[in-house]
Order: sequence, then structure tokens, then C-alpha cells
Amino acid sequence: MDVIERLPPEFINRATGIARTAWPDHAGPEHALYMPTVTMMDLRTVRLPYHSPAVIPLASFPRLQHLEISFMQSFSDLDKLLEGIPELKSFSLVRMVTGPRELPDLTLKSTFVDALFSALSRARAPLLTTFALQHSTDYRYTLSSAQCAQLSIFLRRCTRLRRLFCDFPMKPKALPQYFATLAELKALEVLGLNMRVRRIDIELIKSLQNSLPLGMYALSLSTSARDDQPSPFSYLVSTRSSPTCILLNYSVFLTACLFS
Repeated sequence: MDVIERLPPEFINRATGIARTAWPDHAGPEHALYMPTVTMMDLRTVRLPYHSPAVIPLASFPRLQHLEISFMQSFSDLDKLLEGIPELKSFSLVRMVTGPRELPDLTLKSTFVDALFSALSRARAPLLTTFALQHSTDYRYTLSSAQCAQLSIFLRRCTRLRRLFCDFPMKPKALPQYFATLAELKALEVLGLNMRVRRIDIELIKSLQNSLPLGMYALSLSTSARDDQPSPFSYLVSTRSSPTCILLNYSVFLTACLFS
């Protein structure tokens, strides 16, 4: 990333976004983090790997609005990070490191996830319109009711939220609480929901349908329990009063796209 520092100052001052376009399988110390030595007044978008909130040079990005962080390994002070970006409109955590890749024990992964949702429960981002969480590809770990409650606390503070994507599967008993939170997000237009731990049936679809804001026009559901019966989704499409695009994703294969 030091190539940026070698650019003419007038170019750096006019830059509106910085992003890394190629990613390794994992990010270690050899993947240098961008630490500018100048203040980038016009910068609005940052999409880079940072291992912890504390190392993100917010002082160099005073007008930041869109932040995507990859390979984060610590969530300490994540709440302070978000509150330190007063104009933040979109925030994404992608390819999070939720524990050593070689360690099969989910107990350790739980400590990473606990720290994430604990920090979110304390955070405030009043202007946020887009929020996304994507962890590693280990879908054995599912969110507990307590973690879902912490996520819900954060989401309820985001009254302007329009796009929401959470890649963490949720335990079945946590879903009613999450659905109740969705019902409070009146501005929500796009929703991504991971249902890999539960078969999608008509009762679940009815519960979800009752929670979806009227203005929502795009819904993505992921499940690992394939069901060739389209009736649950036919019900969802037929009961939507506004045009809705529904994407049904079995594991990693897109199998249906329905329009009302």
C-alpha cells in the first residue's frame, strides 16, 4: 500500500476511495495495512484489511462514509470505532477471522464471536443505511439467543438501515427475536438471511413474512437443507403486496429467483 504514498499530493488529496481488489486466503503481518501520513479530506470509501479497530487511522479519514474491513482478528473498541465516524453510512466486516483456521474447537471461536456482538451491542451508528457481517466459511458455529439479542440492540439503533446482510447462521430458538427486530426496521429494503441450521418450511416462512417491512424489495435466503417443494416460497411471493425479488441459495448454489 506504500505505492499510494508515492503518488502526487494533489492526487491523494482528491482521492475519494481506497480498496484492495485482490485478496489472499488469509491476511497476516505480511499484508501491510494502509497507514497514511497525510489527511485525505475527500476520502469517503475505505475497503482494506485491518486486524483490529485500534489500528485504523481515522484521523486521516475525517469524512469517511463507507467502511469495509476484512480479516479483522480483534473486536476490542469496535464500538468506539463506529462512534468515531460521525458520517458513517455503510459498514461491513468481511472474511472475519473467528479463530485459528486449524482449530476445530468451536469454544475458541465463540470467544471471538462473543467479543464481536458484545461490542456491537454498545455501538451507535445513527446514519447507517447498510450493514453486513460475513465470517469465515465455517458454518458449524451458530449464533446463540444471547448473541442475537446483542445484534438486535445494535440494529434497533440503526433506524435508517436499508440493507442488512448477516452470514452467521442463527439457532432456531433465536429466530423469533431476530424476526421481531426486523419488523422494527421500517426503512429496510434488502435482507440477506442465513438459514443453514434449519429447514425452510411454511411455518418459518409465515413467521418471516409477518416481520418483513412493507417496503422491502429484495430477500436472499440461504439453507443447506434442500427441499424441492416450492410451496413455502410460493406463499411468500403470493403474499407480498410490493414487488419482491427472492433469491434461494442452497449452500453455494443459486437455485431459484422468483419475482412477484
